[in-house]
Amino acid sequence: MRELNSKNKDLKRVFKKYDIYHHVYLNSDSSKASIAERVNLTFRRMMFRYFTKHRTYSYLNVLQNLVASYNATPHRSLNNTAPKDVNEKNKYDLWAYMYIKTPPKEKRIREKKETLKVQRKRGKQFHFKINDMVRLSHLKKPFQRAYQQQWTSEIFKIYRRFLIHGKIFYKVQDFLDKEVVGNFNYTELQRVKKEADALWFVEKVLKWRRRNGQREGYVKFQDWDKRFCQWIPERDIVDF
Repeated sequence: MRELNSKNKDLKRVFKKYDIYHHVYLNSDSSKASIAERVNLTFRRMMFRYFTKHRTYSYLNVLQNLVASYNATPHRSLNNTAPKDVNEKNKYDLWAYMYIKTPPKEKRIREKKETLKVQRKRGKQFHFKINDMVRLSHLKKPFQRAYQQQWTSEIFKIYRRFLIHGKIFYKVQDFLDKEVVGNFNYTELQRVKKEADALWFVEKVLKWRRRNGQREGYVKFQDWDKRFCQWIPERDIVDF
């Protein structure tokens, strides 16, 4: 909302009628919209997860469901309260929690030390097992949006794990057992659960053949390079 528009008489009348607290910053600092931008970011992430899962950019038919899901999700900034649970009784406490009740610096330092102490007692723990399937984190590019795809579509396997100067790293290889160059820590990997009979999306059937009386298609899988193309019986190629 532009500053001039937000100060006109008609809008002020609406705010007063519905008892809406409205504050206008006099400077042009972009941080004044940080909360609204954070909501937009979270909601866009939800939308893009839906787009990826359902392979569509049509969302009007599920928009209200996405909004309901957002409003029912506990928010850390609201002290783990869902937006739909904010009411007249707790709204001032939650507002104070967001803007006033910040833990003292000494308390934050103490909590961090206690967390590190617990981690040392537990010792170094591997987050992934050998042969776990994972996706790799994309290298971020300039101007890349946070809600865009952050992980590779291609899936890899953990085949080695080790310590370097006390830090855990992993080696991964593709499904043809070719090693991916480099070491990865757990923040750069995302575990994937894929059943043996799971379906894989086909980008294109490149050609057909008949073998032993059975028609087969030579398919290229979506987001996988041509090294992974293979012949598949026609009965196993299905539409959704």
